[in-house]
Amino acid sequence: MADGASLEARLCSEQYGSGAARGCCAAVDGSLQWEAWGWRWWGFSGAFTAKPEGPDGGGEGAPATASAPLSRLLALFLPQGFPDSVSPDYLPYQLWDSVQAFASSLSGSLATHAVLLGLGVGDAKASVSAATATWLVKDSTGMLGRIIFAWWKGSKLDCNAKHWRLFADILNDVAMFLEIMAPVYPICFTMIVCISNLAKCIVSVAGGATRAALTMHQARRNNMADVSAKDSSQETLVNLAGLLVSLLMLPLVSGCPSFSLGCFFLFTALHIYANYRAVRALVIETLNEGRLWLVLKHFLQRGEVLGPTSANRMEPLWTGFWPSVSLSLGVPLHRLISSVSELQQLVEGHQEPYLLRWNQSQNQVQVVLSQMAGPETVLRAATHGLVLGALRRDGPLPRELEELRNRVQAGLAKESWVIVRETHHVLDKLFPKFLKGLQDAGWKTEKHQLEVDEWRATWLLSPEKKFLGTAWQVGQDLTGSDCQSDGVDLRQRQEESCPSFPAQLFRPSLQSALPWSICPAAAQDQTLLWAFKIVLRLSQPPITSCVFSVPKAMPRTFRGFNHFPHNLQATSPQTTSNKCHLNKTLCLLCKRNFKLDSQPALTSPL
Repeated sequence: MADGASLEARLCSEQYGSGAARGCCAAVDGSLQWEAWGWRWWGFSGAFTAKPEGPDGGGEGAPATASAPLSRLLALFLPQGFPDSVSPDYLPYQLWDSVQAFASSLSGSLATHAVLLGLGVGDAKASVSAATATWLVKDSTGMLGRIIFAWWKGSKLDCNAKHWRLFADILNDVAMFLEIMAPVYPICFTMIVCISNLAKCIVSVAGGATRAALTMHQARRNNMADVSAKDSSQETLVNLAGLLVSLLMLPLVSGCPSFSLGCFFLFTALHIYANYRAVRALVIETLNEGRLWLVLKHFLQRGEVLGPTSANRMEPLWTGFWPSVSLSLGVPLHRLISSVSELQQLVEGHQEPYLLRWNQSQNQVQVVLSQMAGPETVLRAATHGLVLGALRRDGPLPRELEELRNRVQAGLAKESWVIVRETHHVLDKLFPKFLKGLQDAGWKTEKHQLEVDEWRATWLLSPEKKFLGTAWQVGQDLTGSDCQSDGVDLRQRQEESCPSFPAQLFRPSLQSALPWSICPAAAQDQTLLWAFKIVLRLSQPPITSCVFSVPKAMPRTFRGFNHFPHNLQATSPQTTSNKCHLNKTLCLLCKRNFKLDSQPALTSPL
């Protein structure tokens, strides 16, 4: 500002990222006076480094900082907009990650020294062709291992990125130990270095994939490329420092294998500790199976939802996640059902877009997802499976679940599908509270890190209800009157059961020329028997003969056909299929429950 000029008013202010703002005031001569910068120490980044131009910082100059060298240095290694552009756990993770990278660089130098010694570098008697062959075999083994591991575990790396990250670094230490020990056993040298390189290639796949997953977590402004690039710069700087230290260290250990091995164990201990601290510093806000189980268990026991910080701190890293139940999401439908009755059992009692089967003996839960299933549905299905697993464990539970657990542990609930149906009702009340608690605690429920296969399916919401609609329509077609039997209005029963399924959608085609055979694939369902009884009673003129082939495995309830009117006869097994031949004009067709056979009946009409 010119001499004698005075400030009149603060016109505007500016700030970079989360740095302190500085104001701008107008002087009487029309110039601008910018206040001095008051930077927060972590606020240094790219644009901070331009020094203001113009008289005394006024005019059209750019922002500046008094610590230009430091800000330029930090801009080389930190993402633009730091710390606002990255997750809160970025700085502690990167600090410990740099420590582990430095220790790994020193250990790698010792391992490389041992491998070159084993290949004969410096030995006049060593064969160049033999060393080349060993090197090629080592590399080819690693390449094959890389492909196989990526196929085998590639889809699981996102779900448990922290575990696989720690696993990769420990496996890398094992590989380097094998390389250091390889020259001690020259006969097995080629085999040892091949195994070591195989392990290192697995490390490269697991480490690279989990690094990408963690970068996605750290990037908060769609700046994955910037975060990844700066991470690479940090690693390069650390490796450069490790290289300089290695140049000073290797002459000291080259003639003393025991000293070299001692240094390796020291660096390995530092490497593992730094890795553990780095992974433990991560606070991931999306739910995988392990974190979901921790949060759900705490919610069931205390009615509170753990936040991401608490759950990540409690998440086991060394032993991994030992689930209360074997949970499989996105399994194919044909694994769960083999008959219509099984489909009815899975669908009955809920309207959720997933089907769940619980194998109590193996403590295994398999979930079929609908085509319409989104992240919230997957989260509910996983919660449902873990709740079923909690029924077989000790610990406090809500009253409704406590009653179910007592039945399960007492062996009273032999039918797993009954428990599944009742837990559906419990979750209808419990899950909305749990979901809201997750969102309020800071969890990102719009996405997840649960392991889900790609199978999807579609099914009728209730095959039983559609059967009732069909039975009502057939009865109306046969009688031409209101469908009533034993004082029960079948039309009303159908509408109450499934008002969204009008019976005319399932109107069967009646043909008098051919007898029809009906295969009841869900014969043990009492409702299906009731519908059969209604249709047979309403037929006009009365059915005079019905021959039903009953297999030995057919439940007793279905043998009750001989109690029906119109002289229905139950016969002993004569054919291998279940066929009910109605010799009058009767067609009872339901997509899921019956199969239509237009061939003439095997029995002759009376």
